[in-house]
Amino acid sequence: MKLPKQYWMVWLAICGMIGATLGVKNITGLFFAPVANTFGVGRGAASMMLTICNLLLATGDFVSPRLFGRGGFKRLSFACVACVVASSLLMSLAPNLWVLYLLHGVRGLAAGILGIVLGTVVVNNWFVRYNSLVTGVALAAGGVASAILSPVISAVIEAAGWRAGFRAEALAALVLYAPLLLLPISYRPEDMGLAPLGAKAGKAQSASPADASGQERGHALLAALVIFTVFANIVSTFPNHLPGVADSYALGAAVGAAMLSASMAANAVGKVLMGALAERFGVKRPAIAYSAAVAGGLALLLTVHTVPAALAGGAVMGLAFSLTTVAPALVTKDIFGPERYRVIFPASTLIGTIANASAASLIGFLYDAAGSYSPAMLILIGLLCGIIFLLLALYRGRE
Repeated sequence: MKLPKQYWMVWLAICGMIGATLGVKNITGLFFAPVANTFGVGRGAASMMLTICNLLLATGDFVSPRLFGRGGFKRLSFACVACVVASSLLMSLAPNLWVLYLLHGVRGLAAGILGIVLGTVVVNNWFVRYNSLVTGVALAAGGVASAILSPVISAVIEAAGWRAGFRAEALAALVLYAPLLLLPISYRPEDMGLAPLGAKAGKAQSASPADASGQERGHALLAALVIFTVFANIVSTFPNHLPGVADSYALGAAVGAAMLSASMAANAVGKVLMGALAERFGVKRPAIAYSAAVAGGLALLLTVHTVPAALAGGAVMGLAFSLTTVAPALVTKDIFGPERYRVIFPASTLIGTIANASAASLIGFLYDAAGSYSPAMLILIGLLCGIIFLLLALYRGRE
């Protein structure tokens, strides 16, 4: 793939930005136990740090296009990075849990502004050609950063305590955000006198569903997109419970950890593959294939309780993360067009994130009530069937 230097720099900066935003968020769980022990509280109280961070991150995602659409791309980027790094450093000095809650809220909001929505909007602005592949790789950066940072920050916490861990997080975030701050890039290529890669002069934008077929049809497509996003976000919470699945089958903690690692590896690889497949075939077919594969992985975990099956099922579950990031981004652009994308994708992402934050606890409650993960897995298989139906309905509605 041949790209002019400027477009490579934009791609690198967006990969680093998403890697910082998601990488730091995804390793928050490393701090639950040491923070709880220091302040004499339960794990639930400590885990509220992540809940608050997630909710504010979704809010940042929602407002991001409006903020950057007014100009000042570099200035706002510097301000948000300063908030992320400063709040992470101040966490190392927190005297109590309430201060950690406040700082996680500040960091979540600033990181959300520099999150998935901004990243995909900038990609849409700069890339017409290779858009799906660039999107998939950029979103995969979050999984790669998480996989690298998790053992590093864990080792720092073990050696020097959780306060040193937050300082290490601040340094890691600054390094990942560096391309965004230092490279000569902009929100739109037109701001630098360039054109989107692959754009054809004089080519009119296709009408959105609401323009072409009336508001009622547009509202139905919007509802289908939101439900699809909610279902996908609920399914993507299940990999957090993979160690619990291994324990419930008496397979041992090492197997549970290996299942989770396999899932995280498939997370990163699956997003890149989704982008590449969407570039060649469109997003509908790979998204349906991923949904069917994840349902098959759940069925395997449900019916075969052996170590090889557990590892295979755990790996396949990692594909669920592509259904919450790459697929919704590309489907939204396909159905509603690039202009309405900036309004619709942030809103659907906000609703999906709230569903994601709620679902992890609901799956836990289902396990407590039934003494098994089987009811939850059956429900998730049903949701995946619903996702396939919704994808078919969305593309039929567009046509």
